[in-house]
Amino acid sequence: MATWSKLPPANCYHSTVKEFFLRIATRPNARISRIVEKMADGTWKVDVAAAPEDGKANAALIELLAEYFHLPKSSVELLSGHAGRHKRIKITQKTAQQVPAETPGETAAPRARRRR
Repeated sequence: MATWSKLPPANCYHSTVKEFFLRIATRPNARISRIVEKMADGTWKVDVAAAPEDGKANAALIELLAEYFHLPKSSVELLSGHAGRHKRIKITQKTAQQVPAETPGETAAPRARRRR
């Protein structure tokens, strides 16, 4: 029988990962970078101000999507379409959920009210 010498703290975090995929139709050399619309087939139409050379438009697209979803750029990955206008993007959203301090069956001690 194995024994545990150390238990995790009561307020430890569990990480869950949510992934979703986007189909993107880009238009490089646009006046401004913006998400234009979500089309009926689920493809997102995106204008990118950067030129399509040396990966500049792809980098601008990743930065725009990361800003739109309020995620770091490392959470946005270009899967296919590096040299074309039609791209597949993977968005990875890492969230941390805090485990409650009390275990099932236990109740937390009531908090004392603060007087003013």
